[in-house]
Parts: sequence; structure tokens; C-alpha cells
Amino acid sequence: EITINYRYAYARRNSSSNDRLRVFVSNNCGENWSLRQMLTGGNLLNTVGAPISGGFVPTADQWAEATATAQGSFFVSDFRFKFEFESDGGNHLYLDHINLNGGAVGVEELLAAGDGLAVWPNPASGTAEVVFALAHGGAAQVEVLDLAGRRLATVHAGPLVAGEHRLPLNTANLAQGLYLLTVRQGDRARTVRFVVD
Repeated sequence: EITINYRYAYARRNSSSNDRLRVFVSNNCGENWSLRQMLTGGNLLNTVGAPISGGFVPTADQWAEATATAQGSFFVSDFRFKFEFESDGGNHLYLDHINLNGGAVGVEELLAAGDGLAVWPNPASGTAEVVFALAHGGAAQVEVLDLAGRRLATVHAGPLVAGEHRLPLNTANLAQGLYLLTVRQGDRARTVRFVVD
């Protein structure tokens, strides 16, 4: 699943203003679009309450947050999204804090991004996963280190088979900041940085 999260502010100019904000997604670089959300001036789009006849400029408390989602077939490299605003005589629409978040990522994609080792999600909050591949089976240590190289936690210590692995990583006891995660097997060590927020 892909989520598009954003903040918006809008005020109707009069009681009949029915401006529309639509959120579309595409899985083929914009050749075709699929409507995922529509907010109207007479309903959820209005963040102020009473109409404002003059030019509207939002204050800090006149913003709302919305999320649109796209499933399955939209999780591709050709994914695009767009906002479309249709005016019906209302005020300006303001958009801010637009965030795009992907759903579950396959092991292959994560491993291709680094040296066969990743922490997902990164930044992490509460829980995450350590994703890595081993060329051969045997004893392995997976550890969380601070930037000075001191061991803060052991994620795994013991035998693992060859292949791809996903191990849970509890970050709830780690303060916000930058950490290292190391996978050691024999005389080989791989390290990746991750952030706890």
C-alpha cells in the first residue's frame, strides 16, 4: 500500500462555494489516472467553518490532515500522483507537508539498496526489521552499536542458515539519534546506519 499524507487549508467564500480537491494516482507515468480521494468545499475541504468573503490566509489552527491510499498494482517505479483543484468561486487552497510512504518492500529491493544489509523502516520508531542475506550458514551476530562502536543490544547471536533473513528490531529503548547495526559472521562484518526518531 502507498499512502499520500498531506495537510491542507481552505475556506469557502460564501455558503454556496463548492470547490473540489481531488487526489489521483497513476501506475504508468500519468498515461491513466485513478481517483483516490475527493474533498469538497461543502464537506471535508472546509477547514475554517464560517465562510470568509475576503482573501483567505490560514493561521496555524486552520489546517487539517488527510491521507489517500493506493493498493497493489500502484507499487511500481512508474507511480505518480497529482492534486487537482477545481474552483467554484471559493478562496485559495493551501497544501503543505506532502509525504509519500510505501508499503511493505520485498527483501530483494532492500538488499539491492545496500551491502546486503538494511534496517526497515529507516528512520525507525518503536519496532523495525533487520533485513540481510548470508552467503553460507553458520554462527552469526547481529548487534546494535552506538557511533563509538559500543554494543547497545544483541539482536541475534547463534547459528543461521544461508539465505535471506528478517529479524525484529526493538528500538523502543533507544534514544532518538543515529546508530549502527552490524552483522558479523566469521571474519566478515557488514554495517549499516539507521536512525531512531
